[in-house]
Amino acid sequence: MEEIEVINTIPISHTNQPDVQIWRGNRSGEFSVRSAYHLAVELEGRTVSECSKQVKESSLWKTLWHLPISNAGKNFFCRACHNVLPTKDNLLRRKVIKEPFCPICEREPETVMHAIWSCLAATDVWGCSKKVFQKCAIEGNDFMLVAEFILGRCGKEDAALFIHLAHQIWMRRNKWVHEGNFINPNVLTKEAQAYVHEFQKVNELATSATDENVNKNENVKWSAPTQGWLKVNWDVAIDKAGGRMGIGAIVREEKGNVIATMCKTQSGSFEPTMGEALASFHAAILCRDLGI
Repeated sequence: MEEIEVINTIPISHTNQPDVQIWRGNRSGEFSVRSAYHLAVELEGRTVSECSKQVKESSLWKTLWHLPISNAGKNFFCRACHNVLPTKDNLLRRKVIKEPFCPICEREPETVMHAIWSCLAATDVWGCSKKVFQKCAIEGNDFMLVAEFILGRCGKEDAALFIHLAHQIWMRRNKWVHEGNFINPNVLTKEAQAYVHEFQKVNELATSATDENVNKNENVKWSAPTQGWLKVNWDVAIDKAGGRMGIGAIVREEKGNVIATMCKTQSGSFEPTMGEALASFHAAILCRDLGI
């Protein structure tokens, strides 16, 4: 019944002309093998170009997310490559403003490519930086082409510096627009290099600390008590933000068989040392209740 009602709602042509099959592969509307061949070649070309583009973009994003830079820098770079930054050109297309000209040079429309790469203020910054950035002479309005070129030819440190410099150029543009403050290119470059080195050191320290903890945990193994004895192990997990903690304990004999377990939660914000002390206290109560 529902299908019938849907069919009945389809409007019927007032001209009462019969249905006609039309081939959209050419202007005449008549099918031909030649037009079908050209259409097949065109569709195949579209598929190949789209796949290659997707592969390039996928490789670009994989490189980006493994670089030693902040998440804010990565997020900015994604927005720049997808042309979604609030440049004057984008704001004009959204009918927010009436003029698209760059607020710094006031000569050309401010696209993402212009603001970050081709504006005289931006080229001054890139000129103070590494030569690998200066050798990229890509023209046009697609910033992603610049990103693919440089990230495909740089190591991780240089790629991180490139992204952070691009981010700083954009932030300097915002400071000029909203605060009237303009940072010297040499200062911007030195600050970016110092930031990348510092961020990389912090990441290396964090990675080494994590590896050390993993190695320590791998070396820690449960050892069985001597015959005729029982062993109780306990631990605590503290949630300071939620103001609570979880306590657990387990009792095992010399073969590792479990005699008893206990787990409970407790409200309150505790330091780790106090949490461990409370866990040992409740483990002792468990042993007492078991008659151990």
